[in-house]
Amino acid sequence: KNELTRSLCVIEKVIKGVKDDVDAFVIPCADKCKDSVQTIVHKISSEIGNKLLIVSSEEEVKRLAFTGATCALAVSGTVVSELSAYGVPTVVIYDANFITRIVAKRIANVKYVSIPNIILNKKVIPEFLFENCHAQAIIPSLKLLLSESESRDKESGGSRDRVWYPEQSRKLASILPRLCRWGTSENTKLIARPIRPSVVAARTILDLL
Repeated sequence: KNELTRSLCVIEKVIKGVKDDVDAFVIPCADKCKDSVQTIVHKISSEIGNKLLIVSSEEEVKRLAFTGATCALAVSGTVVSELSAYGVPTVVIYDANFITRIVAKRIANVKYVSIPNIILNKKVIPEFLFENCHAQAIIPSLKLLLSESESRDKESGGSRDRVWYPEQSRKLASILPRLCRWGTSENTKLIARPIRPSVVAARTILDLL
């Protein structure tokens, strides 16, 4: 819960920082987190107006949210693989208390936390972790993704007939089969089902042996 609270405090500040660049914020939210998220939404609703929408984290709802997203701010986890599968340019954040930070840095000696970045061994998806997880650092990176989307829209004349692949998505395309399996929902819509990070990590290690 402390980690959730930390993340939500950062997300709140980021939302305030990009509110003039965004038409709407959609937050897929699990039931166990809903009360905490609603507290933040209520807190900043006077500044954001009706731009914030909390939706269920059920697969079909997430699919609709992801396919309509310009970009995403995600807390590190399997959702990053899902967003990558749907071609959503993403910025990843993660923070923890001081003791967890120290333990994580000593035990988990890795350069990246997002599975796509680990596989590619380079930072394709921007990551803002621990002491770097603050709004002042995150906002410019998110605004860059938003401006790239705006440029693509202008070039296409607002037409949705042409499919655009953001730079981040192009770089991740080669590894998508290692991140997700595609299945169907009750409405026969294709849905990305992320492969468990432990399985992806194990396969990555085997590939290096």
